[in-house]
Amino acid sequence: MLCEYCSKEHDGSYATGRFCNRGCASGYCTRKRRKEINQKVSNSLTGRISPRRGILYSLDLTAEQREIRSKRWKVIQRNLADKKFAEKLLLWKEKKIQPGESSCRNILIFERGKSARNVDGTK
Repeated sequence: MLCEYCSKEHDGSYATGRFCNRGCASGYCTRKRRKEINQKVSNSLTGRISPRRGILYSLDLTAEQREIRSKRWKVIQRNLADKKFAEKLLLWKEKKIQPGESSCRNILIFERGKSARNVDGTK
């Protein structure tokens, strides 16, 4: 059998056998209105923050303002990471969890300082 959308040969096992898969069935159904659908989606997404570029580039900021906000964001993220690490360290000391290899290394670095960075021969 031939798919009505992509014209590939298939065994007819998908649904009624007209299409080879769900993508072709959906594509066939919306083919005539594709431009209209794309325009609607574009209109609904206009003004939203781009997930690829992030909030710093979506706002109308100067490069200097972006850099300041980026530094603040990094500090906030680092503080959150430190807090999560401290919570895990507490659970590990109470013997409620068993840390993995990299966690053990991080715990050594945390407790002993920079001298523990070369425990496994790496920096």
